[in-house]
Amino acid sequence: MNIGSIELHTSRHRAAATDRPTAVAFELDPGEGAGILECCEVALRVRELFDGLGVRSYPKTSGGKGLQVYVPVEGATYGDTKPLARTVAEVLEARTPGRVVSRMARALRSGKVLVDWSQNTEHKSMVRAYSVRARARPIVSAPVTWEEVERAAIDFCVVDELAALLWAVNIGSLELHTSLHTRADLHRPTAIAFDLDPGEGVDVLGCARVALRLRKVLDGIGLRSYVKTSGSKGLQVYAPVLGDPTYAETKPLARAIAEGLESGSITSRSARSLRAGKVLIDWGQNTEHKSMVCAYSVRARPRPTVSTPVAWDEVEAARSPEDLVFELDD
Repeated sequence: MNIGSIELHTSRHRAAATDRPTAVAFELDPGEGAGILECCEVALRVRELFDGLGVRSYPKTSGGKGLQVYVPVEGATYGDTKPLARTVAEVLEARTPGRVVSRMARALRSGKVLVDWSQNTEHKSMVRAYSVRARARPIVSAPVTWEEVERAAIDFCVVDELAALLWAVNIGSLELHTSLHTRADLHRPTAIAFDLDPGEGVDVLGCARVALRLRKVLDGIGLRSYVKTSGSKGLQVYAPVLGDPTYAETKPLARAIAEGLESGSITSRSARSLRAGKVLIDWGQNTEHKSMVCAYSVRARPRPTVSTPVAWDEVEAARSPEDLVFELDD
């Protein structure tokens, strides 16, 4: 410190083995319009992926605007860890294209969190824990627990009466989105949800055919289902759940149902390259930090379409895409 060093950065390898990192690292950097809370959300998704592989991960603040996540490894080379990190980043981008980006271009980053996987290179370094950052405000990069990440405060509006709804409208809210749970228990959804999104070359009638197949599967396991238009291009199917299941129970069930319906016209995977000519059954919505557009919410589009509940016989009778498109005046 006597020579004026402010920030201390280290590599992920030791001097004895410069080609063997001790961890896979992810730098979560918020773009314009995003912030530390969005980075917390993405960090939790990184953890979820590695938890699924039985591997522990550790977060810390960057001391700047974002977070960093480290996954300890043994015996691997950078040639192993860099492709892995890239795949993880690209999977996160495919699953949540509106919130995550894996590419550095500034033009792609507005409102999103960059999952920077390129740090997994032997010539790169990242700010070390407890290093102060060279900024006007002396912020320190510090390890945090996952519990602290999960507790990052996000204030949500509770719209449970007409006055609250009018307030939301008066401040310029166009789209209203809600979680699948209530504020009484953030970990227990009231329904299983499927977002049916048509790929290139498919319209809402393709989604209608998939929705009917989905209803049949849900009927077969004793779950009554309801359908509504998304107000955009597709449909959404909801199946209320009995008892008090957690997301840890409903999400795997939703995934199994979606994967069981995969065919030449249906995919359960979000990657854009797999979706042309198919309907995506997005089961990933069954997550406590995600939300879906409310029934009767208008969509923020030039054409004022509305997410509208419909009866199953309306879905069966639809012969034109316009049969399943509704506007404010309808």
